[in-house]
Amino acid sequence: MLLAEALIITVEFDAIQKYSFVMEYADSGTLNTYLNEHFSELNWVTNITYHHN
Repeated sequence: MLLAEALIITVEFDAIQKYSFVMEYADSGTLNTYLNEHFSELNWVTNITYHHN
């Protein structure tokens, strides 16, 4: 199962906000690839949960 945690960091310098998106490495590929390969095995609640997270 493909699971990865993400952390969004907001830093403000001189009223300019900069965003960084840090994501854990997933050795089984991207979420998009996983969902395309396993779509028929997953129910809608699971699909929506993965897309939301």
